[in-house]
Amino acid sequence: MKKFAIVTCVTPNWLPPAAITLLSCALHGAEEFADLIILCAGARAVDETNLQNFNSRHGINIKLLNVNPGDLNEIDSGRLGVGAILRLKLNEFLPGDIERVLYIDSDVLCLQPLSELFSMNMDGFALAAVESTAMMPFINRTAEAHLKSIGMAATAPYFNSGVVLFDWTAILKTDFFKDCLAILKSRADWRFHDQDVMNISAAGKWRKLNQKWNVTKKTSDYLSLKPALRHFNGRLKPWNCGTRFGYATYRMYYIESLKDTAWAEFLNMKQFRWPIKDNWRAFLRKFSFRKIAKLNQIIAKSAP
Repeated sequence: MKKFAIVTCVTPNWLPPAAITLLSCALHGAEEFADLIILCAGARAVDETNLQNFNSRHGINIKLLNVNPGDLNEIDSGRLGVGAILRLKLNEFLPGDIERVLYIDSDVLCLQPLSELFSMNMDGFALAAVESTAMMPFINRTAEAHLKSIGMAATAPYFNSGVVLFDWTAILKTDFFKDCLAILKSRADWRFHDQDVMNISAAGKWRKLNQKWNVTKKTSDYLSLKPALRHFNGRLKPWNCGTRFGYATYRMYYIESLKDTAWAEFLNMKQFRWPIKDNWRAFLRKFSFRKIAKLNQIIAKSAP
């Protein structure tokens, strides 16, 4: 086992994009210093075979750790499904002798080397993440109300949990994962489910990363950044909507990555062909000059 790991968590239907997420990391040198791991709830023998063939096709070594879905039955997984809940139980499935773990959603592509993340100073924090653009009050008028509704201060920074870097030795000395599960079980009406409970558990105890490490849809709509990790959050993904603003090139990446594999049919799923409203919003955000200026100020003050 290498001292670093990059992990994504899915159910079997999300294995193709998860494999491409980790492939993109490998293509930017991550396999030289980190194990690439998919935690999958309920993987079948055919899924393991398909991943092995994908590995052979690309000359990489993504490991599949299968989790019995029955081990997650006591947790309400909400609208996101059990794949999202797996990240709240990483401590149960990953070994304790790793130094750092990068959790990454399976709708993320790596576009720059990740070595900087694994060598950066964590400043004494056990967790690092990117502040959510969508939860900044000047971007989202409902942000303050949401933060209050989950018991956080209205002005508290809130991170997007699609990319989270853990100092693994340090996080295992805390009750972070135990607290997350306890908070999750305390109510049933979470709007952002596991992301909400992670923010509550880590409030005031996480290091802010530069926005380039988790460039979400809304961030990309406002700013012309050079992302290190591009996060396709929301229902529109490159594999189901190549006509979404800026997604055509990424869709080709998925097509090429799945070519000549058992997962090639994944790209034939139902397409959102003309997302007119979504594209119109993306277009208008490019002219929100005050918001753009404020976002650039925030980025300028953040860590490299």
